[in-house]
Amino acid sequence: MYMLYFFSLAFAGAPCDQFPNVDATLLYAVQQPPVHARSFREKILNPHPQVFRVITTFDSPITPEYKKILESLGDVELILDSRAQILIHKDRIVELSQRTGVNRIRFPYVPTQKTTSEGLEHMGVYDWHDMGHSGLDVNVGVLDTEFLHWNDFAGTSLPALSSDQISWAPSIGGPGEGTHGTACGEIIHDIAPESTLYFANFGTDLEYESQLLWLQDKTDIISASIGFDNTYPMDGTSTVAQLVENQWNEGILYVGAAGNEQTQYWTGEWTDTDDDGNLDFIAGDDQNVIPILLNTYGEDWEEQVYANVRWLEDFGAATIDFDAKLYVARISDPTTIVEEIYLSENTQDGTGDPFEEMWGWAYMPPDHGVFLQVSLYGGDPTNMTLKVFNGAYGFDETPEYIVREGTLTAPSDAEHCMAVGAVQHSDFAVAPYSSQGPTDDDRLKPDIFAISHVSTESTGPFYDDDDPGFNGTSAATPHISGLAALLWESQPQSENQDIWDSLIETIDPSVITQGYVGEAGLAVLGDPPGESVEPSAEPTDEPTDEPTDEPSAEPTSEPTSESPKSGCVHTVFPKETYVLWIGMLLGIIRKRK
Repeated sequence: MYMLYFFSLAFAGAPCDQFPNVDATLLYAVQQPPVHARSFREKILNPHPQVFRVITTFDSPITPEYKKILESLGDVELILDSRAQILIHKDRIVELSQRTGVNRIRFPYVPTQKTTSEGLEHMGVYDWHDMGHSGLDVNVGVLDTEFLHWNDFAGTSLPALSSDQISWAPSIGGPGEGTHGTACGEIIHDIAPESTLYFANFGTDLEYESQLLWLQDKTDIISASIGFDNTYPMDGTSTVAQLVENQWNEGILYVGAAGNEQTQYWTGEWTDTDDDGNLDFIAGDDQNVIPILLNTYGEDWEEQVYANVRWLEDFGAATIDFDAKLYVARISDPTTIVEEIYLSENTQDGTGDPFEEMWGWAYMPPDHGVFLQVSLYGGDPTNMTLKVFNGAYGFDETPEYIVREGTLTAPSDAEHCMAVGAVQHSDFAVAPYSSQGPTDDDRLKPDIFAISHVSTESTGPFYDDDDPGFNGTSAATPHISGLAALLWESQPQSENQDIWDSLIETIDPSVITQGYVGEAGLAVLGDPPGESVEPSAEPTDEPTDEPTDEPSAEPTSEPTSESPKSGCVHTVFPKETYVLWIGMLLGIIRKRK
C-alpha cells in the first residue's frame, strides 16, 4: 500500500510536496532499479539491493521506547541525541517519514576517500617519510591516456599543477574521460609528496613520441602505466623501445608497466595437420579457430572486441603472408560464420610488417561467440611462431588456450625500461594477470615488482581482490616511480643508472608468496639515510659518533673515513670542519632539469 502510493506520487513529479521531510536525492534513489554496490559511496549509502542507510532527525532526543519503534522499521545502527542512523528497506521509508516527530530523512554525508595506497607500509615508505625524505627536487612525469578530475584533487591527493605542467594530446583534446593517469599521479604524490609532477597524455604512437620529447626537458623520472600489446617486436628494437633508450641516454629513468595480459595470449608454432590452410590452435582440433568471447549468459550481448596476430619475422621485411578474420558464430558450430566483424589481409611480401589487427562491435545472441581464424596466403611458415592477443576479456573462460610466457606489453621489453610487475597486497602473491617475459630475445622481465590493488581518491578504496580499487601493473608502476624519487632525493648527485641499481638492491624475493618472478622480487626500501647509529660499547680506533674534547691536530675539510653507502656520515670532525662544510653545502645548487 505504501509503496504503491509512494511511486504514484514520485512518477507524478510531486514526491517532495507529499513527503517534505524526505530529501529529494533519497526519493530519487529509491525509484531506481536495484543495484549491487561496488564503489565506496554505494556501499555506504545502498549496501544491499533495495536497502538504504539513512540519517533521521527528530524533534527531541530519542528515548529507549522510541528506539524500539524504530527497530521495528529497520536496523538502528547508531543514535546520537535526536539523530538515528538506520539501515532500512526502501518499502519502509514512507512509513518512517510519517512517524511523529520526524523532521528529516536523508542520506549520510560520505567522506571523500583519500589516496592512502596500501603499498606504502609494505614497501618501507613510512620510515623514509619519518626521516624527512619526500622526493624534494625530483621531477616525475606521468605519461598516460586519461587524467579526468586531475584538478579536482589539487591540494588533497595531488599537488596543484600549473598549465606548464600539463600537456594534452590533440587526439584526446583535454585530460580525457577516465581517471587512470590521475590515480597513478596520486600514488606517486603519496610516496613522494614534494616531488614535482608533470602530466601528459596520448592517443596514438606519434603522440606518445611527442609527449616523451615534451617530458624529456622537464623530468628525471617518467612513469608510464600504459603500453602497446602485440603490435611491435618484443626484443628491444622497436620504435617505442628505442624511444625509451633515448630517454635513458638523456639521463631519465623510465618506469613502465609490464602489462596485465598474462591470460590474453596464445602462442605457438604454425601447425596445419589437415592441410586446409588454417592454423591449428590446438593439435588435432580441425576446427582451426580460437574463441575470443563467448556468450553463455542466456540473453543478447553486444560488446566491442579487439584481437591481433603477430609472428616473429622482422618488421618491415615479413615474407610469410598470414591473414586473419574475426566473426560471430554459434558456439556449437564455430566454423560457420553468422556475421563477419573484421577481415585483416595486410600484405607481407618482404616489405610488410608481420601483423594483422581486427576490431569492431559484436552482436551475440545466446550461445553465440566471437571467433578468430588465421589463414596462410603465401610464404613458408615452417617453424614460425605466432602470437594471438585477445583484447576483449582474454582466455579466462577457455584457459586451454592461455600461454603465459612472453606476454609483456611494449615498451617494457626495452633494456632500460624498468618493467614493473604487480603483487597483491592482500596475500603478496603475484597478480594472476601480471605479464611476464621472456622477451623475444630471451631476456627475463619484469625487472621488479610492486604492490597493487590499492586505494586512491579517484578510483575508490580497496575492499578485496574482487573489488580492488586501483589495480594492475598500472598501480604497481607509480609505486616504483615514487620509490625512485625518494632514492634520488637521498642521492642528489646520482645518475639514472645509480637509481636503477639502488632500486634493484631493494628487491626482496622472499616476500612474494607465489607466482612467477624470474630474477626479480618485491621492492622494499631498507633503512633510510639519516638514521642514527648506536656507538660501540668497546673502545675502538675507528671514528665514533661521540664528541671529543681532544682537538684535532690538523683540522681538515676532508673526511677521515669512508662514508657508508647509505650516504650517512657518522665520522665526527672538529667544528671548523663543519663550518666549512656548511658553507660548501649552502653554495651547492643541484643541477635539475
